[in-house]
Amino acid sequence: MNNIFIANIFAIVLFLISSIVFWFGWRKKEFNSAFIVSAITTVSYTLMLQLGTAPYIRWIGYAVSCALLAWVMAQYLGINKDNTRTILFVTPFVMLTGALASLSQGIVMIVWFVIGSLFYAVMVQKLTTGNKELFKRVRPYIIFGWSVFPIIFLLSPEGFGIIPLTYAMIGYIILDIYTKIIFYKTIQEKNQD
Repeated sequence: MNNIFIANIFAIVLFLISSIVFWFGWRKKEFNSAFIVSAITTVSYTLMLQLGTAPYIRWIGYAVSCALLAWVMAQYLGINKDNTRTILFVTPFVMLTGALASLSQGIVMIVWFVIGSLFYAVMVQKLTTGNKELFKRVRPYIIFGWSVFPIIFLLSPEGFGIIPLTYAMIGYIILDIYTKIIFYKTIQEKNQD
């Protein structure tokens, strides 16, 4: 068994368990985006296990799960409707340009990466327009979570090939755990305070 296989199995089992926990543990009156994000991530890792680490699989999963995460964060921060619409508009473009960068090489990859980074900057700027106290609580997920994904991408074989695919995969799994499972548990606990 290779390390990528083991990492995928670990991610599948962990996100399957988190899906079950979020399904049964979420307040029934609310839209259960935590369950949906965990379930999408489970399916994404399962497909990567079956079809290989094809970049398009990860990006399709991210397009849906990150849009939901961005919406949840906007709701949590109390961001106005115009800024929420902007966040929801730019998030898929961040993912699309990331996918295009992963399918490109050289200067074309860098151009797509920069365009995606500009969309990401707009998204983060709009997130800062919400409740300042609550933003302090979610800032670590943006800085140490969302902002680290593109760094791993650049270091991975899809980017400049500085780290092997196994390390990139482990990095993505750790970030998925932090930005999905831990993030949702944190805001769920904060909402119950």
